[in-house]
Amino acid sequence: MKNPNINQQAVQSEQSWGGSYNILWPLINKKKLRVGAEIGVAFGGHSQRILDKTNAKLYSIDPFRHINGYDDAMNFSNEKFNKLYKFVEKRLSVYGKKSVLIRKKSMPAAKIIKEPLDFIYIDGDHSYEGIKQDILTWFPKINEGGIISGHDYGHINFSGIKEIVDKFFSRFNWSIHTHKSGVWWVEKKPLNISYIIPAYNCQETIKDAVKSIYKKNFKDGDELIIVDDASVDSTPEILKKLSHEYTNLKIITHKYNKGGGGARNTAVENAKNELIFCLDHDNILAENSVSKLKIHLILTISDSCSFQVLKYFKKNIKNLTHTWEFSHLNYTFKNYLSTEIVPGASGNLIFTKNSWIKAGRYPEDSFLDTWGLGLRQVMSGSVISVLPDSYYYHRIGLNSCWIRETKITNPSIEALKHILPHYDLLSRKDRRYLMSKNREKWLLKLSKRPIIIKSLEKSSKNLAVIKKIQNLIKVFK
Repeated sequence: MKNPNINQQAVQSEQSWGGSYNILWPLINKKKLRVGAEIGVAFGGHSQRILDKTNAKLYSIDPFRHINGYDDAMNFSNEKFNKLYKFVEKRLSVYGKKSVLIRKKSMPAAKIIKEPLDFIYIDGDHSYEGIKQDILTWFPKINEGGIISGHDYGHINFSGIKEIVDKFFSRFNWSIHTHKSGVWWVEKKPLNISYIIPAYNCQETIKDAVKSIYKKNFKDGDELIIVDDASVDSTPEILKKLSHEYTNLKIITHKYNKGGGGARNTAVENAKNELIFCLDHDNILAENSVSKLKIHLILTISDSCSFQVLKYFKKNIKNLTHTWEFSHLNYTFKNYLSTEIVPGASGNLIFTKNSWIKAGRYPEDSFLDTWGLGLRQVMSGSVISVLPDSYYYHRIGLNSCWIRETKITNPSIEALKHILPHYDLLSRKDRRYLMSKNREKWLLKLSKRPIIIKSLEKSSKNLAVIKKIQNLIKVFK
């Protein structure tokens, strides 16, 4: 059929896309969803099916406008789009106030809709960036228990859809339901936080750390897990009192001291939520700071998120001494070794449990456990982001783990253990550098002399070189 009119094309579309029209509306009825939106209306067939089969109010959103450079069979001329808009307007008008047709692009339409939504169906711009922007735009507007869905998942011509859907939702271990028709959907679940604190001989500081969590940071559904790593001072007694004072506070006690990495791993293992926030027992959170980190993690599609500034203090947060600031807004495998000032070096940040699993947990054989987890995360494909203009309070002046351990262990030699599994990804120049006397001080000189990671692509490991490095580490332990 040459040059079919709008009516004829609508019929053709029903025959081609009709199978996808019967996935969402049963979910709407089953979950008793009341208000939703469809992004990308085309001929209005899917909107009509939802309105016809449910009692839900539906916002049908489409600019009905030609987009230069966008390769899609539905990218009509503006003249034809004007006719299509009138066709859809007439088609949906029979549903009265249940149907709201908005002739705008996705983002401007989201600003118009003030009420929260129970479901969204994304079927507009099929490019990776287009789907990404739609998810980021509409995700905050969907109620918990609602449905985020769309079309053409796994389509050979739109590979970006599957890529971004998997990347966004798998971080939270949410099930991505798919159908032969190309429809995908995800239930939006609560994203609560499991705060964790590794505690060892911290009788002087643990109260302040706990109080900073519960003071305008802790939300309904959150929990706090403190692992007492076989303390020998009055920490156990203090923790017992705190457990009676605060709700959703769980104390786990190690019979033997396992170190920071072991205590943190025990806490994460027992965490019920998919988001973890680790706070050291001697540090303090600013009020209303963690929720901003959580939002930043979600909307930057990161796996971990850190405050930008560490405000160092003695005794109390009014006695500031200096600050430490992260220069990058994103840390991946490409730049994690470009400076010694990285989020993993402090370890007081939020991350997904999934990124912890992919990274293989905190290392337990090193006092650089938080730095080591950060390296493991980026090397396993996770992204660590930094929230601009944010901070927490980092205590100094006490006999911290760093102070104790660096008296007996060289941190640069210790860090080589974490780099060793990725040694074949370094340039020959960097290998020679780490094999020289610089191995004793390279970690604290990274800002002046960064280590460059070539690629995450698999390559054959130089076993002789690795064996030599292992021997060096034994010598300098």
